[in-house]
Amino acid sequence: MCHASRLHPGEGASGHIVLVVEAATPADIAPILPAAWDLTEREQQITYLIARGAGTNEIAGKLFLPPFTVRDHIKTIFGKVGVASRGQLVARLYTEFYEPLHLLSNGVARSPT
Repeated sequence: MCHASRLHPGEGASGHIVLVVEAATPADIAPILPAAWDLTEREQQITYLIARGAGTNEIAGKLFLPPFTVRDHIKTIFGKVGVASRGQLVARLYTEFYEPLHLLSNGVARSPT
């Protein structure tokens, strides 16, 4: 994350800008994942529910969709994200985005594999 603020100039000064760069938190990254994967709003909603363990029928009920439509969306999500199952989708969310940030925020360095 990058934050910048302009300092108020003193008498006759031109002013300076302070720039702070820090590691992004999972909350910072979550909103940009759908853009990275080019997910539609509906696909984002379904991905959110999958990540929380919802099954097809539960997702269909919450989003007022037929189950076959939910399954079609899930197939499209898998294709965009490059996974073949719900478990892989959740694992990809965690291992590629949240786990590294969690480890960094706790001062744990991962060894290369």
